[in-house]
Amino acid sequence: MNRLFLHIPRTGGSSIWRGLAEAAAASGMQIIDIYDVSVSKFGDPGHTSEALAQIPDLQLERERLFHHHSWDSPLAQLPDALVATVVRDPVDRMVSELMHYRRVLAAGMLPQRHVQYIGETLGGPLTEMLSDAQRPMHDVVLAAAQLPLYQRYYLRFFEQFLGPYTSARRTRSLASRLVDPLHRRLAGAAEHLAQAACEAFHRIEFRDVPTAFRAIAEGFGLPVGAQGLSFHINRSPDRFDGEAQLREHLRRSLDEDYAFLAAMSRRGKARARIGAPQSAAVPGALSSSSR
Repeated sequence: MNRLFLHIPRTGGSSIWRGLAEAAAASGMQIIDIYDVSVSKFGDPGHTSEALAQIPDLQLERERLFHHHSWDSPLAQLPDALVATVVRDPVDRMVSELMHYRRVLAAGMLPQRHVQYIGETLGGPLTEMLSDAQRPMHDVVLAAAQLPLYQRYYLRFFEQFLGPYTSARRTRSLASRLVDPLHRRLAGAAEHLAQAACEAFHRIEFRDVPTAFRAIAEGFGLPVGAQGLSFHINRSPDRFDGEAQLREHLRRSLDEDYAFLAAMSRRGKARARIGAPQSAAVPGALSSSSR
């Protein structure tokens, strides 16, 4: 059986992946990091198909654990994988990602091909703002919140990831549901995509990192000791509280993503497929210092 951990950026996924890999190694399972193969062999994370082509005997039935950490979907090559992921409050996730990019771009920590990949993803103007260490983070966050990439981050991420899944089952194109040139039926789009996610994913966790790790490991059939994660959870200085008015503005800008997460939460409670949030509201379910 193939098990796939979808690591959405800045959700605590690095810590969860290391814990899952540690548990998989203890049980003798094959561990394949698609992201690492893509970056090491091809220079950036956007080469999922090519990375999977490097894996010998991929179609043979084996016990495997995969780590995926990019927008490219691996489901065409892994159509029957057991998939799990973690999501985070949209504003906290966006701010964490921007502050992470600020650190690595301003410090010149990435090879040029990876910087080019980030520029292609974010667009030139925002990438330039992030590369300027003197640019106030307040300005960067406000600029990012105007981009469709961040206004509908989870909607786009899940739509792209689920593309091969929906195509394989000959369902109606998700793109036609998400793009309505006349009415932009956002609530309907969120509900449709939430339904597809609930069908395709084994677990979608809203909870704190240690709890999410344990739930995903147990869902994957991996041994988890009483101590849970056996290492320190990643912490990074990515907290950006800002004034209440700014956070409310950001919250309104990302309304579509909040609607999508709320739709998954509702369906998860009904189907017992998604981990319940810590409270009735999705925002704030994960610590803003998690990576």
